[in-house]
Amino acid sequence: MVPGTGFAPLKEAPWETTVAYSLGLNSVTEPLNTSKNGDKTVDKPDATAHFRGTERNNCAQAVLKAYAAHAGVDQGCVQRFSQFGSGRAPAGECGALFAAKSLLQDESAKRSLEAAFILAAGSAQCRKIRGLGRLSCRQCVQTAADEIFVRLSEGQALQRPANCEG
Repeated sequence: MVPGTGFAPLKEAPWETTVAYSLGLNSVTEPLNTSKNGDKTVDKPDATAHFRGTERNNCAQAVLKAYAAHAGVDQGCVQRFSQFGSGRAPAGECGALFAAKSLLQDESAKRSLEAAFILAAGSAQCRKIRGLGRLSCRQCVQTAADEIFVRLSEGQALQRPANCEG
């Protein structure tokens, strides 16, 4: 059980547990598969498909690429986020979490996403997450992307990250 929630974490798919927590559900019945970004319907992306692989994207880049078409993110922006992987985001924050927050416009949505991510990962800091061993880097990527998806289902909008400018 996760303290204070009454929920038992899922061993196979912790990111689905995070989605359930964020929505205030008592149990995971069906994962979300579509959401809205303004007037557009957004299919749930597979951020892990962009992680490492042939393009060698880090965690921050993988999250960005998953929502690139919906947030006005181009390849130059994705390339700029190469500096935020492997715990190199400000204050040692997980790059996947940093990228996810940078895509959201609303500050309360960013805080909500971060709280849900910490619930799943045990920390916001990359080094601590690795030390705890609750989530792998790949699972952090999927958790962060899934939490963006939850925020979209709640009516939040995406933006082009400020770190893409300049």
